[in-house]
Amino acid sequence: MQNVIQLFRRLTQTSAVEPSTDAELLDRFFRRGEESAFAAIIQRHGAMVYGVCLRVLNHRQNAEDAFQATFLSLVRKGQAIRRGDALSVWLYRVAFRLALTQRGRAAPTRSRRCRTTPPTPTRRTWCTASCARPWTRKCSGCRPSTGRCW
Repeated sequence: MQNVIQLFRRLTQTSAVEPSTDAELLDRFFRRGEESAFAAIIQRHGAMVYGVCLRVLNHRQNAEDAFQATFLSLVRKGQAIRRGDALSVWLYRVAFRLALTQRGRAAPTRSRRCRTTPPTPTRRTWCTASCARPWTRKCSGCRPSTGRCW
């Protein structure tokens, strides 16, 4: 993974972007294997891809991961793009879907974490179920919001 990060940094540090169309850049990268064409694609569309990922995820490190995954998808599946001028749309859709997937994977851990520790009640709540005792943090069978056992 460190090699991929170093490759992205090295490719994006070149400042001279040739005035080529996206179709020409894709052709140069996939048919001739020119890394400079891939660097030009990253420079041209990188800000848009990162912005999409950051808006969806609202977390810088996760957005960087989705950004890298988007361009790795381009390397693996970019030859399937039929029209080269549709590259920006393809990148946007892939970045958006990857970010949504990553956000969906993070959501269950947050909800599980919230459910493991019940909130402290502001007043004593009595359990109306079989345990018939006041709800406390030690009473794992009672829910403070309803006063019923799980």
